[in-house]
Amino acid sequence: MEQFLDIADAELEQNVYDVNPTRLESLLELSLRTSISNIDPYKDELRVELLPFDLVSMLFKVITIETKLEEVYKKEKEDLRGLTGIEAFSFDYCVEWPVSLILSRKVLTNYQLLFRHLFYAKHVERRLSSGIMEYKRGVLRLPFHALRHRMLHFVQNLQYYMMLEVIEPSWQELSSKMQQVTNVDDVLKLHNEFLSSCLKDCMLTDPELLDVGHKMLVQCVRFSNFLQVVTDERGDAGKMLRRFDSKFSNLLLALLNKITNTASYHLNLRNLVYRLDFNGFYTEKLEHLTAEKSMRSERDSSGI
Repeated sequence: MEQFLDIADAELEQNVYDVNPTRLESLLELSLRTSISNIDPYKDELRVELLPFDLVSMLFKVITIETKLEEVYKKEKEDLRGLTGIEAFSFDYCVEWPVSLILSRKVLTNYQLLFRHLFYAKHVERRLSSGIMEYKRGVLRLPFHALRHRMLHFVQNLQYYMMLEVIEPSWQELSSKMQQVTNVDDVLKLHNEFLSSCLKDCMLTDPELLDVGHKMLVQCVRFSNFLQVVTDERGDAGKMLRRFDSKFSNLLLALLNKITNTASYHLNLRNLVYRLDFNGFYTEKLEHLTAEKSMRSERDSSGI
């Protein structure tokens, strides 16, 4: 993924209307043939796809299938004017029979959800870690870089959690259980359980969690764009910094609060909470906010 992003980053930064799919296919082939993936006999089945909606919209389209909202989403026309190649990008896979019995179109769509989530998080990390940010270290003072490192801490721990605490252990468990399967039905059952577990623990079955998490990633991108153009930390730059800091902190608190309140359902997400709030800083803020809400509700109920 890193190698592909290195050579395709400029193309994917454009509006989706301006991205050349043929060029992306060529860059993908180049990155595959110049990496360890070259030994994969199925590498030529991988395809580039530019979807007309971002990750959150895609999730809503999937979860509203066979519901009253399905027709609403079908009728809505996607506005591609603000959609970049990064936000629209996904991989597709050409599956032949009999493998298509396992990797159906529905399964591939779920894999696309996982990939797009990881891909965008990696893109955000690269933006926050880029060379221009290090150059700005000599131009801007500590508060700007303190917020950048807080954002980087969030993005890196989110990726680590998804890759090494969700996907990798689930894959190892699936591989182990696959040694005992005796028929295709068992394979289907185990594979569906693996995919469902990954989607759930990566926040891709809860629209509210994903929406908050995605907004945080978008906020990180906007802040990195701001850092690339800011030249003076005084005046408007200082005000913008405080706005970014407040917005990011509020979103992070909302995410931690949502995870904490649904911990019985998202058990593995507790690990993400421990990573993001390793020193208890945000826990104190959440407790303070909870106490304030409790006091307000008591006042309202007593008519004060």
